[in-house]
Amino acid sequence: MKRMQNDETQAVKDFKKTVTAAKNSRKMFWRSQAPDLAYMLNYALEQLKQSVHDPQAGAEALIDFYKRDAEIFERCDDSYGNVGDVFRITAAEIFADYASRCPD
Repeated sequence: MKRMQNDETQAVKDFKKTVTAAKNSRKMFWRSQAPDLAYMLNYALEQLKQSVHDPQAGAEALIDFYKRDAEIFERCDDSYGNVGDVFRITAAEIFADYASRCPD
């Protein structure tokens, strides 16, 4: 049980590290590169979903993800909506799943 908790803790840390990297990126993701950023964020979300089974930890990680949205969007030209779809669809579905399993 303790090993699983450690694995989940590490998965949350890895997720936050990826999101922080996107937020702190010094480069601009132009319109043609925004799909790359969207892919990176989608991949991080899928890893979180597969690795973190504690609904409270998963929901908290996604709340932190949403708190960084403005900083991420400042670094990309999301004219085609690729990055927006990550927040609006993928992250929302994963958050809803985690939240529905939380006791509070």
